[in-house]
Amino acid sequence: MLAIVGAALTVIVLVAAFAVDLGVQRVVRRDMQALADVVALDLAREIDGRTRAQLAGEGQQTSPSSALALSLARNDDTIGDDLAVAVSWGAWDGETFDVTVDPPSAVRVVASATTDFAFAPGEGGATRTAYAEADSTACYQLGSWAAAVRSGTRACSAR
Repeated sequence: MLAIVGAALTVIVLVAAFAVDLGVQRVVRRDMQALADVVALDLAREIDGRTRAQLAGEGQQTSPSSALALSLARNDDTIGDDLAVAVSWGAWDGETFDVTVDPPSAVRVVASATTDFAFAPGEGGATRTAYAEADSTACYQLGSWAAAVRSGTRACSAR
C-alpha cells in the first residue's frame, strides 16, 4: 500500500508541476495577445492618411515620445521576460498583410516574450500577432437631427 501511495504521489506532483509551468506559459501567451491588440489599436489611430515615412517614428520603441513607447508604457503589466514588439505598416485585407502599400491603412503588431519554467528545465515563449485598420468613416448631422448624412458603414447616433 505504501509503495502505491508513493508512486501515485510522485505522479501527482509531476502532473501538478507540469500544470503550473504550462499555466504560466498560457498567461504569457494571453498577455502577449492583449498587448498586441491594444498596441495595434493605439497605432491604428496614428495612421490618419500619413505615409510610411511619417509613421516610421511612431513604431519605434527607442523614442520615448513615439506612439508605440507611450502605448507600451500604459500597458506594462504583462508577465514574461525579453519582451519584444515589432510593428509593420501596410494594408490588411482580412487574409494577407501587404507591407508595400503607401500610405498604409493598417498596422501589424507582433508581441513576444519568454518565461522560465518553475519546475522543468528551460523556458517557454509566446508570440502573438494583432492587426488593426484605420477607420475613416465620417458622420455629419444636419439641423435638429431630422436629417443625417452617413458615410461608411457606421450609423450616426442621435442624442
